[in-house]
Amino acid sequence: MHLRTPAALLALLLAGAALAGEASRAAAAAEKAESFTVDSRDYPWSAIGRLNRSTGGFCTGVLIGPRIVLTAAHCLYYKRTSHWLPPEAIHFLAGYSRGEFGGHSLARDYAVAPGYDPAKPAAIGTEPTDWALVLLEEPLGDAAGYLGWAAKSAQAPTDLTHPNGRLLEAGYRQSRAHLLSVRSGCEVVALAANGVFLHSCDSIQGESGSPLIIFAQGAFQVVGVQVARITSRKSGALGAAIAPDPASLSKFHFGHATHPEDWGNSEARIPAKRRAPVATVQQLLARLGYDPGSADGVMREKTTDAVKRFQRDHGHPPDGVVSVALLGQLIEALR
Repeated sequence: MHLRTPAALLALLLAGAALAGEASRAAAAAEKAESFTVDSRDYPWSAIGRLNRSTGGFCTGVLIGPRIVLTAAHCLYYKRTSHWLPPEAIHFLAGYSRGEFGGHSLARDYAVAPGYDPAKPAAIGTEPTDWALVLLEEPLGDAAGYLGWAAKSAQAPTDLTHPNGRLLEAGYRQSRAHLLSVRSGCEVVALAANGVFLHSCDSIQGESGSPLIIFAQGAFQVVGVQVARITSRKSGALGAAIAPDPASLSKFHFGHATHPEDWGNSEARIPAKRRAPVATVQQLLARLGYDPGSADGVMREKTTDAVKRFQRDHGHPPDGVVSVALLGQLIEALR
C-alpha cells in the first residue's frame, strides 16, 4: 500500500507522537540502512514466508506460533470483488526462495484485527487495525521455527533503536520476488499514540505484512508489521508499521477451534533440527571486513577463524561457533 501524504496531513495524523528525528535524519538513516538477501533455510529467516493468493499477487507473513502467521489485513482482501478472500485461496510458503520452500500450508482460517474496514480510504489513521492472524492447516512452525512477539509496552522509539536492539525489516519485495530481502539499521522516526510508527526503511510492493524485528536478549522478536509506504515532500519515503498489542490476542476468534500449542507462548522458538545460519553469517562477516571465504553456507576453517576474530574484537568469547546469537551480534555490529 502506497500513500502520498502532504506534510500538513502527516503532521496532523502524528499529533502527539514522540519524534525520534527530523525528516533530514530519516533520509540519512535510510541511506545508512544495510540491505542484503539471505538464505531462507537459516533461522530466523525460515520462519518468514511468502503469503501467496490464488487470485494473484503476494504479501509477506511471519510465523509467531506453530500454526499462526502474522500479516497485514489488507493482504487478505480482494479489491476487484470487494470481498475477503476465502481461506483456501491463501497459501503460506515458509522460507521461500527461488521456487523452493521449507514448508507449505493452506490457511484454515484467519482473523482480522477488530475495527479494520477495508472499504475506508487508505490513511495512516485507519492503519492501527490493518493486521491479521492466519491459522494454518499445518504446524509449519514446528520445523521452520517461529519468532517471539515483544510486549507493546517495550515498543518506544528509544527502545527500538537501543544499542541492545537492532530494528530489521524482512520481506519479499516485488522487485526481488523470489528472495527474502532484509534491511537492518531501520530507525523509528515517529511513534503515534495509536500504535502506528514510521521508520526509515520504506517498503516496496509485496512487503506488506513484513515483520519489523529486533534482536534482544539472545532472540529475534517481532515488534511490528509493515502496512504502507508513506511519501511526502518534506520527509521523502518512510515505512509505516503497526505495533500490535499481544494482549489483543484474546479478541481474535477463529471459526475453527485452536489449541494453546498452536499459538506458541510469545517467545521465539529455534527448531532443534534447523541448521546454523552459516550463509548469512559469512555474508555479514565479509561486510564487516572479516574474510570468511565464500558465502556458500559451508563451514570451513577460514570461516571459523573469521568468527573468532570478530568475537575477540567485540568482547565475546572466541569459540568460533556459528549460532543465532552470533547472527544477532553481527547485525548489531553493522551500525
